[in-house]
Order: sequence, then structure tokens, then C-alpha cells
Amino acid sequence: MATPSDNLWLGILSSELTDSDLKNLFLKYGNVHSVTTPNPSRTYAFVYFILIEDAKEAMKGLRGSVLRGNETQIDFAKPGRTSKFLGLCLTLI
Repeated sequence: MATPSDNLWLGILSSELTDSDLKNLFLKYGNVHSVTTPNPSRTYAFVYFILIEDAKEAMKGLRGSVLRGNETQIDFAKPGRTSKFLGLCLTLI
């Protein structure tokens, strides 16, 4: 399991799930900042919570759940890498 964060990664999603479906499901566990599905095939998504505690509760409550026929994987998302360009820009500020 990854280090707890306010960002959850969801895998093996059904193509029938919408961002609205996911947001409504996760709102039961706390304030959701946003839901992002970067892949048009909708096989994975990210759910961003306001509080880390809410993300922890959602993961505990929904891990192993079947959503629209698929047993969904849930884990804390790994932090993104800072690009060299962004790092250079930040040092110039």
C-alpha cells in the first residue's frame, strides 16, 4: 500500500461509470475536491479529497467493491514527479 494521501487511485473501472457516479459514491466518505479520468477508455481514475482522513475512510469502505460488474482496485495515488522544466522555473522565482 502506498503512503496515505488525499488522492486515491482507482483501477479496473467499468466503462459504464461516469465521473458523476464516482463523485457521488465517494462523497459518502467526505468532501471530494474532484474526480479525474485521464484515460478515455475509463479503466482508471483519481479521486481527490479535501482531507486525508476522508480518503483513508473511503479506501477502507470501498476496497474490493464491485462497481458496475468490476471488482475495483483502490490505493493511495503515488505522488507525481516534478518535471525538470518546472523545477527550473521554481528556482528562477
